[in-house]
Amino acid sequence: MERPYIVCHMLQSIDGKISGNFFNFESTLNLALIYQQMAKEYNGDAIVYGSVTLVERYGDSKTLDLTSFSKEIVEKKDYIHHGLEKSWVIAIDPYGDIGWSNEVLKDSRLKNKGVITVVSDSVSADYLAYLQSLNISYLIGGQVNNFNLKEIVKKLKDKFGIEKIMLQGGGIVNGTFLSADLIDEISLIIAPIVGGDQTATLFGNGEYLKAEISPVKYSLTKSEPLTDSGIWLNYHKRK
Repeated sequence: MERPYIVCHMLQSIDGKISGNFFNFESTLNLALIYQQMAKEYNGDAIVYGSVTLVERYGDSKTLDLTSFSKEIVEKKDYIHHGLEKSWVIAIDPYGDIGWSNEVLKDSRLKNKGVITVVSDSVSADYLAYLQSLNISYLIGGQVNNFNLKEIVKKLKDKFGIEKIMLQGGGIVNGTFLSADLIDEISLIIAPIVGGDQTATLFGNGEYLKAEISPVKYSLTKSEPLTDSGIWLNYHKRK
């Protein structure tokens, strides 16, 4: 395979919500522990998050002061930094919204992990210089509403040696990968809760995915009852 194997691994409510009120229930929190353990057992080389999900976990959405980088001359091309990384966190961040910092990069959850951010060609040179100052690799994904994900994931394998990606939300980034027919496997834990709110669903569109998502066929390969009336469903894309 010319690109990494991609698994979409998610925890959702019965009605397909991946955030919102259903996380307030003890049963969901118990299933979240299973979800986290299962993610480790997949042993992926990288985790992909959208910018909103990543800010919730690690980053900062505060307005950055990029004044000190305004005189930097930075070409809008891919920047690759190799250190001692054993795995990667990949941010799909078309607008350059994430306020990375040295403090964030020292988070224990990022230990031994490199950061790669995928930005659009509309991101300022100041922001790219700022990423370089933090040794954060970045790939230029193209226009905001027309990311070339197939080329990006090939680069992730060619330039970083990434063989398996865990795609873990949010809904828009999941939908973007699905629309590009890049999801090989779906690992889905369903909590026994109907969220009933207007929060994000498993696969969505918006911002940088305006088109409707075309149907993609999968086959159910495993199903397993879990604690607290949860269930794990495992699907593989049909050949």
